Amino acid sequence: MGSHSNYYISPFLSLENKNTTFVDPTQQHQHSARILQEAGQRGVIYDNFVSPPTPYALSLTPKGYRSDFAIDFGQTLSSLGLCDDHHAGEEEEHVEACQILFHPPSRSGDVHYNYNSPESYSSSSSSSSSSDDKQFDRRQDETYPHHYANKVGVLFYGGALVDPRSYSPIAHQLSVRYGIPTSIPIFMDNLAFGFACDTSRIEMASRAFPHVEKWVLVGHSLGGLAAMGELYHLMVEDKDREGEGQQEQVVENVDSIGIEKVGGLVLLASYLNQDVGCGPVDFSNNVHGLAFASIDSDLDGVLNRDLWEAGQSLLPKNETFFMTIMGGNHGNFGSYNDTERRTVLGQNDGNATIPPYLQLDMAVMGIMSVVSRAGVELPMKLMMSSNSRKKSKRVKGSKRKV
Repeated sequence: MGSHSNYYISPFLSLENKNTTFVDPTQQHQHSARILQEAGQRGVIYDNFVSPPTPYALSLTPKGYRSDFAIDFGQTLSSLGLCDDHHAGEEEEHVEACQILFHPPSRSGDVHYNYNSPESYSSSSSSSSSSDDKQFDRRQDETYPHHYANKVGVLFYGGALVDPRSYSPIAHQLSVRYGIPTSIPIFMDNLAFGFACDTSRIEMASRAFPHVEKWVLVGHSLGGLAAMGELYHLMVEDKDREGEGQQEQVVENVDSIGIEKVGGLVLLASYLNQDVGCGPVDFSNNVHGLAFASIDSDLDGVLNRDLWEAGQSLLPKNETFFMTIMGGNHGNFGSYNDTERRTVLGQNDGNATIPPYLQLDMAVMGIMSVVSRAGVELPMKLMMSSNSRKKSKRVKGSKRKV
Protein backbone atom coordinates (compact mmCIF):
# COMPACT_ATOMS: atom_id res chain seq x y z
CA MET A 1 0.00 0.00 0.00
CA GLY A 2 2.90 2.35 -0.57
CA SER A 3 1.08 4.23 -3.31
CA HIS A 4 -0.95 6.29 -0.89
CA SER A 5 -0.14 8.55 2.03
CA ASN A 6 -1.08 8.72 5.70
CA TYR A 7 -2.47 11.64 7.61
CA TYR A 8 -2.72 12.59 11.26
CA ILE A 9 -5.96 13.11 13.11
CA SER A 10 -5.84 16.58 14.59
CA PRO A 11 -8.09 18.87 16.62
CA PHE A 12 -8.88 20.72 13.40
CA LEU A 13 -11.31 17.95 12.51
CA SER A 14 -13.94 20.06 14.25
CA LEU A 15 -13.70 22.58 11.42
CA GLU A 16 -14.76 20.10 8.75
CA ASN A 17 -18.24 19.65 7.27
CA LYS A 18 -19.85 22.61 9.02
CA ASN A 19 -22.93 22.34 6.84
CA THR A 20 -23.86 18.80 7.85
CA THR A 21 -26.71 17.88 10.16
CA PHE A 22 -24.30 16.16 12.58
CA VAL A 23 -23.89 18.16 15.77
CA ASP A 24 -20.18 18.58 16.38
CA PRO A 25 -19.48 16.99 19.80
CA THR A 26 -16.74 19.54 20.43
CA GLN A 27 -19.43 22.20 20.65
CA GLN A 28 -21.24 20.26 23.36
CA HIS A 29 -18.52 18.49 25.31
CA GLN A 30 -15.06 19.80 26.10
CA HIS A 31 -14.16 16.19 26.78
CA SER A 32 -14.55 15.37 23.09
CA ALA A 33 -12.35 18.26 22.04
CA ARG A 34 -9.67 17.09 24.46
CA ILE A 35 -9.78 13.58 22.99
CA LEU A 36 -9.25 14.92 19.48
CA GLN A 37 -6.40 17.13 20.63
CA GLU A 38 -4.66 14.34 22.55
CA ALA A 39 -4.98 12.04 19.56
CA GLY A 40 -3.24 14.61 17.38
CA GLN A 41 -0.47 15.18 19.91
CA ARG A 42 0.13 11.44 20.28
CA GLY A 43 0.37 11.03 16.53
CA VAL A 44 -2.59 8.75 15.97
CA ILE A 45 -2.23 7.75 12.33
CA TYR A 46 -5.03 6.79 10.01
CA ASP A 47 -4.59 5.26 6.62
CA ASN A 48 -5.82 7.65 3.97
CA PHE A 49 -7.21 4.85 1.81
CA VAL A 50 -10.81 3.81 2.28
CA SER A 51 -13.56 2.69 -0.05
CA PRO A 52 -16.18 5.43 0.34
CA PRO A 53 -19.93 4.81 0.58
CA THR A 54 -22.13 5.43 -2.41
CA PRO A 55 -24.66 8.27 -2.30
CA TYR A 56 -27.32 5.57 -1.95
CA ALA A 57 -25.64 4.22 1.20
CA LEU A 58 -25.34 7.72 2.64
CA SER A 59 -29.03 8.32 2.00
CA LEU A 60 -29.85 5.38 4.28
CA THR A 61 -27.33 6.37 6.95
CA PRO A 62 -28.84 8.05 10.04
CA LYS A 63 -28.33 11.80 9.63
CA GLY A 64 -26.05 12.11 12.63
CA TYR A 65 -23.46 9.92 10.91
CA ARG A 66 -23.52 11.25 7.36
CA SER A 67 -20.64 13.67 7.88
CA ASP A 68 -17.00 12.60 7.71
CA PHE A 69 -16.45 14.25 11.07
CA ALA A 70 -18.77 11.76 12.77
CA ILE A 71 -16.78 8.81 11.41
CA ASP A 72 -13.40 10.44 12.11
CA PHE A 73 -14.41 11.15 15.68
CA GLY A 74 -15.51 7.53 16.18
CA GLN A 75 -12.20 6.33 14.76
CA THR A 76 -10.32 8.61 17.14
CA LEU A 77 -12.18 7.17 20.12
CA SER A 78 -11.44 3.68 18.83
CA SER A 79 -7.74 4.44 18.45
CA LEU A 80 -7.60 5.55 22.09
CA GLY A 81 -9.32 2.39 23.28
CA LEU A 82 -12.47 4.25 24.34
CA CYS A 83 -14.88 2.14 22.31
CA ASP A 84 -14.27 -1.25 23.91
CA ASP A 85 -16.27 -2.92 26.66
CA HIS A 86 -14.01 -1.63 29.42
CA HIS A 87 -14.98 1.97 28.66
CA ALA A 88 -18.56 1.40 27.52
CA GLY A 89 -20.11 3.22 30.47
CA GLU A 90 -17.56 5.96 31.15
CA GLU A 91 -18.88 8.55 28.70
CA GLU A 92 -22.45 8.38 27.44
CA GLU A 93 -21.52 10.19 24.23
CA HIS A 94 -19.14 7.36 23.31
CA VAL A 95 -22.07 4.98 22.98
CA GLU A 96 -23.32 6.90 19.95
CA ALA A 97 -19.97 8.07 18.62
CA CYS A 98 -18.33 4.62 18.51
CA GLN A 99 -21.01 2.97 16.40
CA ILE A 100 -23.64 3.77 13.79
CA LEU A 101 -26.98 3.04 15.41
CA PHE A 102 -30.09 1.99 13.51
CA HIS A 103 -33.17 2.25 15.73
CA PRO A 104 -36.28 0.44 14.51
CA PRO A 105 -39.27 2.76 14.01
CA SER A 106 -42.15 2.87 16.46
CA ARG A 107 -45.44 1.10 15.92
CA SER A 108 -47.01 4.36 14.88
CA GLY A 109 -45.46 3.85 11.46
CA ASP A 110 -43.78 7.25 11.33
CA VAL A 111 -41.06 5.77 9.14
CA HIS A 112 -42.17 3.95 6.01
CA TYR A 113 -40.05 1.38 4.28
CA ASN A 114 -39.57 3.23 1.03
CA TYR A 115 -36.46 2.02 -0.75
CA ASN A 116 -35.25 3.89 -3.77
CA SER A 117 -33.32 1.70 -6.18
CA PRO A 118 -29.53 2.20 -6.01
CA GLU A 119 -29.59 2.77 -9.76
CA SER A 120 -31.55 5.99 -9.17
CA TYR A 121 -28.45 7.55 -7.65
CA SER A 122 -25.19 8.43 -9.29
CA SER A 123 -22.59 5.66 -9.27
CA SER A 124 -19.94 8.14 -8.20
CA SER A 125 -19.08 7.98 -4.53
CA SER A 126 -19.03 10.67 -1.92
CA SER A 127 -18.10 10.34 1.73
CA SER A 128 -19.66 13.56 2.94
CA SER A 129 -23.09 15.15 2.98
CA SER A 130 -24.10 17.50 0.21
CA SER A 131 -27.06 19.56 -0.90
CA ASP A 132 -28.32 16.49 -2.72
CA ASP A 133 -29.35 15.08 0.68
CA LYS A 134 -32.45 17.27 0.46
CA GLN A 135 -34.02 14.77 -1.95
CA PHE A 136 -33.72 11.93 0.54
CA ASP A 137 -36.66 10.90 2.69
CA ARG A 138 -36.54 11.31 6.44
CA ARG A 139 -35.22 8.05 7.92
CA GLN A 140 -33.92 6.69 11.21
CA ASP A 141 -34.71 9.81 13.25
CA GLU A 142 -37.46 8.47 15.51
CA THR A 143 -36.84 7.30 19.06
CA TYR A 144 -37.52 3.65 19.64
CA PRO A 145 -39.94 3.32 22.59
CA HIS A 146 -39.11 0.92 25.42
CA HIS A 147 -42.56 -0.70 25.32
CA TYR A 148 -41.79 -1.87 21.80
CA ALA A 149 -38.25 -2.99 22.55
CA ASN A 150 -36.89 -6.02 20.74
CA LYS A 151 -34.84 -8.76 22.34
CA VAL A 152 -32.58 -9.62 19.40
CA GLY A 153 -30.15 -7.30 17.64
CA VAL A 154 -27.49 -7.39 14.93
CA LEU A 155 -23.87 -6.33 15.38
CA PHE A 156 -22.39 -5.81 11.91
CA TYR A 157 -18.64 -5.86 11.25
CA GLY A 158 -17.68 -4.27 7.93
CA GLY A 159 -14.95 -5.27 5.49
CA ALA A 160 -11.37 -4.04 5.56
CA LEU A 161 -10.77 -0.43 4.54
CA VAL A 162 -14.45 0.10 3.81
CA ASP A 163 -16.29 3.09 5.26
CA PRO A 164 -18.80 1.67 7.79
CA ARG A 165 -21.58 3.77 6.27
CA SER A 166 -21.32 1.53 3.21
CA TYR A 167 -23.32 -1.09 5.11
CA SER A 168 -26.22 1.24 5.88
CA PRO A 169 -28.50 -0.38 3.26
CA ILE A 170 -28.37 -3.73 5.06
CA ALA A 171 -28.65 -2.18 8.51
CA HIS A 172 -31.52 0.07 7.43
CA GLN A 173 -33.45 -2.86 5.99
CA LEU A 174 -32.92 -4.94 9.14
CA SER A 175 -34.13 -2.15 11.41
CA VAL A 176 -36.98 -0.69 9.37
CA ARG A 177 -38.39 -3.71 7.55
CA TYR A 178 -37.79 -6.30 10.28
CA GLY A 179 -37.58 -4.20 13.45
CA ILE A 180 -34.06 -5.39 14.38
CA PRO A 181 -31.87 -2.94 16.39
CA THR A 182 -28.60 -2.80 14.48
CA SER A 183 -25.14 -1.48 15.31
CA ILE A 184 -22.25 -0.95 12.90
CA PRO A 185 -19.11 -0.41 15.02
CA ILE A 186 -16.63 2.25 13.90
CA PHE A 187 -13.03 1.01 14.02
CA MET A 188 -9.66 2.68 13.78
CA ASP A 189 -8.28 2.48 10.24
CA ASN A 190 -11.59 0.90 9.14
CA LEU A 191 -10.26 -2.49 10.23
CA ALA A 192 -12.68 -4.52 12.33
CA PHE A 193 -10.15 -7.33 12.63
CA GLY A 194 -6.78 -6.24 13.96
CA PHE A 195 -5.46 -9.65 14.99
CA ALA A 196 -6.66 -9.02 18.55
CA CYS A 197 -9.45 -11.63 18.25
CA ASP A 198 -11.64 -9.63 20.63
CA THR A 199 -13.31 -6.43 19.43
CA SER A 200 -15.12 -5.91 22.75
CA ARG A 201 -18.05 -4.17 21.07
CA ILE A 202 -21.00 -6.19 22.35
CA GLU A 203 -21.30 -4.19 25.56
CA MET A 204 -21.14 -0.89 23.69
CA ALA A 205 -24.00 -2.07 21.47
CA SER A 206 -25.90 -3.25 24.54
CA ARG A 207 -25.57 0.22 26.07
CA ALA A 208 -27.34 1.63 23.06
CA PHE A 209 -29.98 -1.11 23.01
CA PRO A 210 -30.31 -2.28 26.65
CA HIS A 211 -33.34 -4.49 25.91
CA VAL A 212 -31.45 -6.72 23.47
CA GLU A 213 -30.83 -10.11 25.06
CA LYS A 214 -29.13 -11.82 22.11
CA TRP A 215 -26.78 -10.38 19.51
CA VAL A 216 -26.32 -11.92 16.08
CA LEU A 217 -22.75 -11.23 14.93
CA VAL A 218 -22.50 -10.50 11.20
CA GLY A 219 -19.27 -9.95 9.31
CA HIS A 220 -18.47 -9.14 5.69
CA SER A 221 -15.11 -10.21 4.28
CA LEU A 222 -12.40 -9.41 6.88
CA GLY A 223 -15.19 -8.34 9.21
CA GLY A 224 -16.18 -12.01 9.31
CA LEU A 225 -12.88 -12.78 11.04
CA ALA A 226 -13.67 -10.09 13.63
CA ALA A 227 -17.08 -11.65 14.30
CA MET A 228 -15.46 -15.09 14.44
CA GLY A 229 -12.80 -13.89 16.87
CA GLU A 230 -15.40 -12.24 19.10
CA LEU A 231 -17.47 -15.42 19.30
CA TYR A 232 -14.50 -17.71 19.87
CA HIS A 233 -13.12 -15.40 22.58
CA LEU A 234 -16.42 -15.59 24.46
CA MET A 235 -16.50 -19.37 24.10
CA VAL A 236 -12.99 -19.67 25.54
CA GLU A 237 -13.91 -17.40 28.45
CA ASP A 238 -17.01 -19.50 29.11
CA LYS A 239 -14.93 -22.69 29.13
CA ASP A 240 -12.44 -21.09 31.53
CA ARG A 241 -15.27 -20.15 33.90
CA GLU A 242 -16.55 -23.70 33.87
CA GLY A 243 -13.05 -24.95 34.59
CA GLU A 244 -12.94 -22.75 37.66
CA GLY A 245 -16.15 -24.33 38.91
CA GLN A 246 -18.32 -21.26 38.34
CA GLN A 247 -21.91 -21.83 37.32
CA GLU A 248 -23.01 -20.17 34.11
CA GLN A 249 -25.66 -17.58 34.90
CA VAL A 250 -28.04 -15.63 32.73
CA VAL A 251 -26.83 -12.06 32.32
CA GLU A 252 -29.56 -9.65 33.36
CA ASN A 253 -27.58 -6.46 32.73
CA VAL A 254 -24.88 -5.28 30.37
CA ASP A 255 -22.19 -5.05 33.04
CA SER A 256 -21.15 -8.65 32.35
CA ILE A 257 -20.90 -9.87 28.77
CA GLY A 258 -20.64 -13.59 28.09
CA ILE A 259 -21.45 -16.17 25.46
CA GLU A 260 -25.08 -16.07 26.59
CA LYS A 261 -25.39 -12.64 24.92
CA VAL A 262 -24.74 -14.15 21.46
CA GLY A 263 -27.47 -15.78 19.40
CA GLY A 264 -25.56 -16.65 16.26
CA LEU A 265 -22.97 -15.86 13.59
CA VAL A 266 -23.38 -14.86 9.93
CA LEU A 267 -20.47 -14.84 7.47
CA LEU A 268 -20.90 -12.79 4.30
CA ALA A 269 -18.20 -13.63 1.73
CA SER A 270 -16.04 -14.72 4.65
CA TYR A 271 -14.89 -17.88 6.41
CA LEU A 272 -13.54 -19.34 9.64
CA ASN A 273 -9.76 -19.43 9.85
CA GLN A 274 -7.55 -21.13 12.43
CA ASP A 275 -4.36 -19.45 11.24
CA VAL A 276 -4.94 -15.83 12.22
CA GLY A 277 -3.79 -16.06 15.82
CA CYS A 278 -7.14 -16.58 17.53
CA GLY A 279 -6.60 -20.25 18.33
CA PRO A 280 -8.09 -23.53 17.10
CA VAL A 281 -11.42 -22.02 16.05
CA ASP A 282 -13.96 -24.76 15.46
CA PHE A 283 -17.71 -24.30 15.84
CA SER A 284 -18.69 -27.64 14.29
CA ASN A 285 -19.67 -29.18 17.64
CA ASN A 286 -21.83 -26.14 18.49
CA VAL A 287 -21.95 -26.92 22.21
CA HIS A 288 -23.81 -23.65 22.85
CA GLY A 289 -26.60 -24.38 20.36
CA LEU A 290 -26.06 -21.23 18.29
CA ALA A 291 -27.41 -20.49 14.82
CA PHE A 292 -25.06 -19.95 11.87
CA ALA A 293 -25.18 -18.82 8.25
CA SER A 294 -22.55 -18.81 5.50
CA ILE A 295 -23.42 -16.72 2.45
CA ASP A 296 -21.26 -16.26 -0.62
CA SER A 297 -21.64 -15.26 -4.28
CA ASP A 298 -20.61 -17.21 -7.35
CA LEU A 299 -18.98 -14.20 -9.09
CA ASP A 300 -16.90 -13.15 -6.07
CA GLY A 301 -13.42 -12.34 -7.36
CA VAL A 302 -11.94 -11.45 -3.97
CA LEU A 303 -12.81 -14.39 -1.73
CA ASN A 304 -10.08 -17.04 -1.32
CA ARG A 305 -12.02 -20.14 -2.32
CA ASP A 306 -9.54 -22.63 -0.90
CA LEU A 307 -9.63 -21.05 2.55
CA TRP A 308 -13.39 -20.59 2.30
CA GLU A 309 -13.97 -24.27 1.57
CA ALA A 310 -11.66 -25.30 4.39
CA GLY A 311 -13.58 -23.05 6.76
CA GLN A 312 -16.93 -24.60 5.85
CA SER A 313 -15.99 -27.78 7.74
CA LEU A 314 -15.59 -25.74 10.93
CA LEU A 315 -19.28 -24.80 10.91
CA PRO A 316 -22.05 -27.06 12.32
CA LYS A 317 -23.73 -28.65 9.31
CA ASN A 318 -27.17 -29.04 10.83
CA GLU A 319 -27.32 -25.55 12.34
CA THR A 320 -25.82 -23.58 9.44
CA PHE A 321 -27.83 -21.94 6.68
CA PHE A 322 -25.68 -22.18 3.53
CA MET A 323 -26.49 -19.97 0.55
CA THR A 324 -24.68 -19.04 -2.67
CA ILE A 325 -26.07 -15.97 -4.41
CA MET A 326 -25.99 -16.63 -8.15
CA GLY A 327 -24.97 -13.54 -10.09
CA GLY A 328 -23.63 -11.69 -7.04
CA ASN A 329 -20.09 -10.54 -6.28
CA HIS A 330 -17.97 -9.57 -3.26
CA GLY A 331 -18.55 -5.83 -3.04
CA ASN A 332 -22.31 -5.83 -3.34
CA PHE A 333 -22.76 -7.10 0.20
CA GLY A 334 -22.07 -3.45 0.90
CA SER A 335 -22.59 -0.30 -1.12
CA TYR A 336 -19.25 1.37 -1.76
CA ASN A 337 -16.99 2.52 -4.57
CA ASP A 338 -14.40 -0.23 -5.05
CA THR A 339 -12.62 1.11 -8.14
CA GLU A 340 -9.39 2.05 -6.32
CA ARG A 341 -9.21 -1.34 -4.58
CA ARG A 342 -8.04 -2.84 -7.85
CA THR A 343 -4.91 -0.68 -8.01
CA VAL A 344 -4.23 -0.19 -4.29
CA LEU A 345 -5.12 -3.67 -3.00
CA GLY A 346 -4.87 -5.70 -6.19
CA GLN A 347 -8.46 -6.88 -5.83
CA ASN A 348 -10.41 -7.71 -8.97
CA ASP A 349 -13.98 -8.43 -8.05
CA GLY A 350 -16.30 -10.13 -10.49
CA ASN A 351 -18.96 -8.23 -12.43
CA ALA A 352 -22.34 -8.92 -10.86
CA THR A 353 -25.16 -9.95 -13.18
CA ILE A 354 -27.93 -9.20 -10.69
CA PRO A 355 -28.89 -5.79 -9.28
CA PRO A 356 -27.12 -4.82 -6.02
CA TYR A 357 -30.41 -4.47 -4.15
CA LEU A 358 -31.30 -8.08 -5.00
CA GLN A 359 -28.04 -9.33 -3.49
CA LEU A 360 -28.65 -7.22 -0.38
CA ASP A 361 -32.17 -8.61 -0.07
CA MET A 362 -30.87 -12.16 -0.14
CA ALA A 363 -28.10 -11.33 2.32
CA VAL A 364 -30.70 -9.92 4.71
CA MET A 365 -32.75 -13.07 4.26
CA GLY A 366 -29.72 -15.10 5.35
CA ILE A 367 -29.20 -12.88 8.38
CA MET A 368 -32.85 -13.22 9.33
CA SER A 369 -32.54 -17.00 9.15
CA VAL A 370 -30.14 -16.73 12.09
CA VAL A 371 -32.12 -14.02 13.87
CA SER A 372 -35.18 -16.27 13.83
CA ARG A 373 -33.15 -19.03 15.54
CA ALA A 374 -31.43 -16.83 18.13
CA GLY A 375 -33.46 -18.31 20.97
CA VAL A 376 -35.45 -15.26 22.02
CA GLU A 377 -38.81 -13.78 21.16
CA LEU A 378 -38.93 -12.29 17.68
CA PRO A 379 -39.67 -8.59 17.17
CA MET A 380 -43.36 -7.74 17.38
CA LYS A 381 -43.20 -6.40 13.84
CA LEU A 382 -42.18 -9.81 12.51
CA MET A 383 -44.82 -11.64 14.51
CA MET A 384 -47.54 -9.27 13.31
CA SER A 385 -46.40 -9.71 9.69
CA SER A 386 -46.40 -13.48 10.12
CA ASN A 387 -49.93 -13.46 11.56
CA SER A 388 -51.12 -11.21 8.73
CA ARG A 389 -49.75 -13.63 6.14
CA LYS A 390 -51.46 -16.56 7.86
CA LYS A 391 -54.79 -14.73 7.90
CA SER A 392 -54.35 -13.83 4.26
CA LYS A 393 -53.73 -17.45 3.34
CA ARG A 394 -56.83 -18.57 5.24
CA VAL A 395 -58.99 -16.01 3.48
CA LYS A 396 -57.67 -16.99 0.08
CA GLY A 397 -58.16 -20.65 0.91
CA SER A 398 -61.75 -20.13 1.95
CA LYS A 399 -62.49 -18.34 -1.30
CA ARG A 400 -61.11 -21.21 -3.31
CA LYS A 401 -63.31 -23.63 -1.38
CA VAL A 402 -66.39 -21.55 -2.10
